[in-house]
Amino acid sequence: MNITGLVDAAVTAVEGVLHQLEVDEAAIADVSSTLKKAADGMDNKSFDARAKMSETVFGDTLAGRTLGLHHDMAHTVMAETLTGLIKDLNDFCLGVEKAQVLFEDADSSAATDMRSLTAGVNAMAYVARHSQADKAADEARNDLPIDSSPGVIP
Repeated sequence: MNITGLVDAAVTAVEGVLHQLEVDEAAIADVSSTLKKAADGMDNKSFDARAKMSETVFGDTLAGRTLGLHHDMAHTVMAETLTGLIKDLNDFCLGVEKAQVLFEDADSSAATDMRSLTAGVNAMAYVARHSQADKAADEARNDLPIDSSPGVIP
């Protein structure tokens, strides 16, 4: 493969990479919105209000109070788990949003780098296609006198 073929292959490869760098901002916004709605929909206060019961709700016997106590402990575990889950959803949402910014920055930096690389490849392609050595060799060959007699050197 000659230099022009190599340069053309390099230009094609660079153009292919440029077309593959994409961040789907709409999809990221949808994920972020869904996470926020899920976190907002898990209101720990409404869980507390619905499930809180007195220890004697199952009776004032030892077994009833024990069941009430265990129900209260299970309720506490669930409430704290929901609080943690809401925090996790919000933190994950922030992570998705930060990742989007980082991808956009990387995409912008990569695009700048690719433009620089493309300019360099195009400069090499220009030199390869406009070789002064090839031009000089062609001109020198064309400037030689042509004699129809074989073996005669002017």
